[in-house]
Amino acid sequence: LNKISFMINALLLGLLAYWLLTLSGGIDFPEKGIEPVFPLLSIICLLIANVYIRKDERLVKSVDRLR
Repeated sequence: LNKISFMINALLLGLLAYWLLTLSGGIDFPEKGIEPVFPLLSIICLLIANVYIRKDERLVKSVDRLR
């Protein structure tokens, strides 16, 4: 689910970047808002979560070897 969410957020970030580039006036941050920041923040959080999920899976596998 983490990987699917990552792909959806990456697609959303790409669509928002395209939308901001096609609006008149170029990319002026005060005029356009902060919409691209939220998918970018979500992608960063998903990557951090993925690191800790892998770490937890390795810990569970190492405990299973001891049984």
